[in-house]
Amino acid sequence: MYQIALSINKQLDYQKGAADQYGNLGLIYWKRGVLDKAEQMIRKSMEIYEQLSHREGIATQHSNLGFVYEAHENYDFAEEMYRKALTINQDLGNQEGMANQYGSLGQIYGKQGNLKEAQQMLQESLAIHEQLGSQEGIACASGNMGIIAAQEGNHNAARKFWTKSRDIFTKIGISHKAKQSQSWLDSLPKDDPNTSNA
Repeated sequence: MYQIALSINKQLDYQKGAADQYGNLGLIYWKRGVLDKAEQMIRKSMEIYEQLSHREGIATQHSNLGFVYEAHENYDFAEEMYRKALTINQDLGNQEGMANQYGSLGQIYGKQGNLKEAQQMLQESLAIHEQLGSQEGIACASGNMGIIAAQEGNHNAARKFWTKSRDIFTKIGISHKAKQSQSWLDSLPKDDPNTSNA
């Protein structure tokens, strides 16, 4: 479908539409794990957005490149891409984009073991999602906060965050993410002294 849309946009010489579809194709390849092809598509998208001076599109593709580099476990480049996307979203006053980039940075820092920085970024993300009333965003940020809490050995906090995440995902009908949160809850020790600590 994205290929068909890309072909039509090219025939119409609708550059933004072509950029959108290159970006969509990049995400498909990223999800399939075809990372070189994903990067190729995303960079084509970004090139068009830069020609159009479409800053929101540029920010989105920086973020998408971050996903690709993260999948390569190239965390330094992923962080660079997420920070570029964050800066553009800050300039644009795009609160949702800022929240998403804070969340991505939090995940990167968590994978690197920088738990304090990860927690700070995820708290920023959660706060913005709460201001926006974005239930899915709140659930995602809460789930990630739970991961950091678990890494810190604070199982009680992890349980609270994952329960919140599961309940919101269940309420808004995103069942596969609710199941993921439940699986994290199930992974916690049943009898652990840390569960009594806030």
